[in-house]
Amino acid sequence: SGEWRVPAGGMRSLVNALLNRCVELGVTLLANAPALHVEPGRNLQSVTFSDPQDGRQRRVLARHVLLNAGPRTQARLLGKTWLPQAPPLFTPFGNYETKAGTETVLFRKIGLTVSNTPALLLQAEPSRRTAVLAGEGIWRWGLDDFEKNGNREQFNELISKITQYLSLTEDKSKFRVNAKNRYPETEPVILDAELYNDNLEPVNTPEVNLAITNADGKTFPFTFSRTENAYRADCGKLPPGDYRFKAETLFNGKKLEKSGAFTVSEMQAELMHTRADFGVMSRLADETDGELFTAATMDEIPERLKARDDVKPITFSTGKLTGLSDLKWLFFVFLLLLAGEWFIRKYFGRY
Repeated sequence: SGEWRVPAGGMRSLVNALLNRCVELGVTLLANAPALHVEPGRNLQSVTFSDPQDGRQRRVLARHVLLNAGPRTQARLLGKTWLPQAPPLFTPFGNYETKAGTETVLFRKIGLTVSNTPALLLQAEPSRRTAVLAGEGIWRWGLDDFEKNGNREQFNELISKITQYLSLTEDKSKFRVNAKNRYPETEPVILDAELYNDNLEPVNTPEVNLAITNADGKTFPFTFSRTENAYRADCGKLPPGDYRFKAETLFNGKKLEKSGAFTVSEMQAELMHTRADFGVMSRLADETDGELFTAATMDEIPERLKARDDVKPITFSTGKLTGLSDLKWLFFVFLLLLAGEWFIRKYFGRY
């Protein structure tokens, strides 16, 4: 049925059992290896993923693939998007001729037949990059995406990737350092570096040094490790804050250096899990002799509290003693009365 009947608190035991079984069978486990594409086959399934060691794409074959992903991620991995069912564009008929270096991303579809006529083209020239949409009414795609998925994420992702392609400039430098703009504090800070000779062939013979400076001016030195034909520096987990880095190497008698900046963002645990974990709350209630109430059973709380013998109202009282010597106003009252008596006796001659 596809339904997992795991008791509350038993997921850890289930995961450990699966892990032990994988180790017994000699399975290689890879962490931080995001899946890129899944290609179903008749007998074997193909899975393409990013190798965490060097960042290269790897491909493996398997008889069975367990895909624990949401509908949107599953559609992306399987190459199924909403575009084939998106509303058609108004495109002019005619013959299209493309130059060398032009890549056709989308083809025109007439009825159920996909033609060779391009609908979306990308072209990269030495001086500029160009994107051509041979149609009108792309705004309908955004409305269709929102109608089917409740948001415009897939449409926005398409526009964002096209924009990134157009704004990307070719890096012709011989020494390159790649770093993310932002790292979460729960992940290690990893930088990749590439070094090329005069023929633009990758080399990694010279040593590459790295210096990371935090906002307080404190510098942390690192050394890049060599990969197959590049470099990688694993700086571990850094505290949240803004950092600047500078990488330098000496190649063919020339000093090459690259600098940049990145931010380690603070992760708030409360925002990582915004939905209530009823399994944890149920286990916590059992361990502390408590009870779990949901929104539907909150009206039962007053009666449950009254029925418990260990829940009784407690009254606290506080007493405070004050000496007469601290009441200065009372002293002046007595003084006024004595002065009044003395005045009256003096006035009537009876003192």
